[in-house]
Amino acid sequence: MATITSVGTPANTHATAGSVTSTWGAGQLRTAGDVLVAVVSAAASTSITVDIATTSGWTQQILEPDFTTIHVAVACFTKTAAGADAAPVFTVTGTTTVAMDCMLFELQGANATTLVDTSGVYH
Repeated sequence: MATITSVGTPANTHATAGSVTSTWGAGQLRTAGDVLVAVVSAAASTSITVDIATTSGWTQQILEPDFTTIHVAVACFTKTAAGADAAPVFTVTGTTTVAMDCMLFELQGANATTLVDTSGVYH
């Protein structure tokens, strides 16, 4: 069993529109074979109408939406780094302005067959 350690400093990016262009934190090198993790949240004052979407290459691991009561969605995406990967863009469509956040992590020593435990809370 390999030890999984975080690389660099995770960075959170906030946007007040229907998409967020994430940014890599200091020391996150996206070394080939490392697992990249993006934790994304979206919120609106009224209904969010579709799921969170991203650029290709990222796999959605979990999506916890509440589109009708509190108008939020949280999701976790993963990708195996190819080396110096570009930061992903996530989008969501809502009937009003949607605020979004994305925090990026790089996990060293992990591999693509190892599950990343995720959970979502939207209260």
